[in-house]
Amino acid sequence: MQLTLERDTHNEFGTFGKLSVEGLSLCTVEQDWEKNLPYKSCIPNGEYVMTFHQSPNHGDCYILENLALGVGRDEGDSKRWGCLFHVANLASELEGCIAPGLYRGYYKEAWSVSSSGAAMDQLIEKLGDNKNTKHRLTITSNFPTFEV
Repeated sequence: MQLTLERDTHNEFGTFGKLSVEGLSLCTVEQDWEKNLPYKSCIPNGEYVMTFHQSPNHGDCYILENLALGVGRDEGDSKRWGCLFHVANLASELEGCIAPGLYRGYYKEAWSVSSSGAAMDQLIEKLGDNKNTKHRLTITSNFPTFEV
């Protein structure tokens, strides 16, 4: 399936956008752009392969890959590796990953997404949990600095 993530806001609380795939629309949160630094930066704008993944720390999620943009699946593949779509509500709970939510909100004195677990369930229901199925994710933003 083809997914799009259009980022529309970034501020001291993180980077926020809207994820769309075949009738499903979710909110997203990431850390802010930190020049593609591992564990600190949101994911660069671009095209990614997205596959189901079972993370020891985050459970059922999706992993992203585009070696040309410095994002690999496994340690040593690229500048960054293990960039996931996983459950979280605040940018401060992420380390270079993306979290889905049903809504944007305000939580623990910060902008956030809400109901991240429910949003991840909806995403898995839509995309499936087959590790061999490759989806395409296009990430865009109005922020030209989010490029490598």
